[in-house]
Amino acid sequence: MVHQISRRTSFDAYREEMARIVSGEYEIDHKSDEFDEIRNYLAAHGSPSDYTLTPAMQEIEAEGVSVIDWRGRKVSM
Repeated sequence: MVHQISRRTSFDAYREEMARIVSGEYEIDHKSDEFDEIRNYLAAHGSPSDYTLTPAMQEIEAEGVSVIDWRGRKVSM
């Protein structure tokens, strides 16, 4: 049970920090409206790129991507 709580706390911290980043003076590292181009950018920058978008996410217009270091791990936004 403790393991689940710490995992949830970590996700909460991650979510709060990402929200704080994008609500400030945040600039996208690579601007593109093409999901394939975004995937290629992620792969070239050592970030996970083998994800699958849900059908609903595929309907959203892409703006670009950023790779951010969060607690020693690369995460994409």
